[in-house]
Amino acid sequence: MLNKRERDLLLSNPDLFLLKYFPHRLSALPDEPPQLKDFHLRLIETATTESRGLILYPAGHGKTTTVSTLLPIWGVCVDPNIRISVILKNDTDAQNVGQAIQAELLGNRQLIEDFGPFQPEQGSGKPWGVGKMSVQKRTRMGKEPTIALFGAGSRNALGHR
Repeated sequence: MLNKRERDLLLSNPDLFLLKYFPHRLSALPDEPPQLKDFHLRLIETATTESRGLILYPAGHGKTTTVSTLLPIWGVCVDPNIRISVILKNDTDAQNVGQAIQAELLGNRQLIEDFGPFQPEQGSGKPWGVGKMSVQKRTRMGKEPTIALFGAGSRNALGHR
């Protein structure tokens, strides 16, 4: 279990948070230690400090893993009442990212020990599906879930149409 100083350090430094809880997603090879390269750090900084940003990195450089999968988990740990919408290329990608997020929230023991549990209790009325999930520690009532995932072609991706 983290002490307050460690917790505050991780929550105020998303790069350290990602390295601590997701080394299995940040290693290119199984025996390689996890690392974030300079372009990853710029990506994390842009995603966490700018209201709008354009990221032009080639395929395979960790954009979806970092911004759409791991940083939303960090955001939920910082503030369980946050609302995050992730819009991906299509519904299949949205479903895959939702499954990856849920896998971490349900199976990452260290993350759950330090910040969980995440899955709401049965009968709480909070959604817990691949496309919409509200975490157990959320205290704010609202129509939007904690994390919602959409394919770009979805009717609901950009709100009411």
